[in-house]
Amino acid sequence: MNETINRLRSMSKTGVFFTTAFIIIMVAVIAIGFALMITVTFNLYPNAAASITGIENATNGLALAESGFFIICAAVALVILYYVRRILIKINENNTPFTDEIVRSLTIITMTISLCGIAAAIISILSPSAFSTLTEMIPFSSMLVLFIVSLSMLLAFLTSIFKYGTELQKESDETL
Repeated sequence: MNETINRLRSMSKTGVFFTTAFIIIMVAVIAIGFALMITVTFNLYPNAAASITGIENATNGLALAESGFFIICAAVALVILYYVRRILIKINENNTPFTDEIVRSLTIITMTISLCGIAAAIISILSPSAFSTLTEMIPFSSMLVLFIVSLSMLLAFLTSIFKYGTELQKESDETL
């Protein structure tokens, strides 16, 4: 048991390093994306919309919508990475993955991904041509929504397992 905890702690230390690096990268992506949005919005480059979207007659509004979508996705990824980092730090501090803070963080991650799935489904239903460059590459409405729903169900299942593990950990601690 001690060997497993030590391995878990070393993995969580490595995970904290990598999630911190990814958080820094995501902040940079959001900042650069926001700067590009402002550039396109204020028409500093007249053909920016066509070059961003790959559509000859693209409007700056279309480019702004697609850029905004990707910035929102990056911000959601930033929130998820923050809570993953928080989970890893709590595992390292408490020597166990079964704590209330970890269950709370998993719940927030699950809810965030679920809300993204709902938003993607609503966007694909209300405006099927909203992300025209995406739909040329992949069937956006079907693949992404199904993936997010599956991931949300898996995370909800894992959250309930961790919640049960936390209850067992509390009972074990009380009997000692």
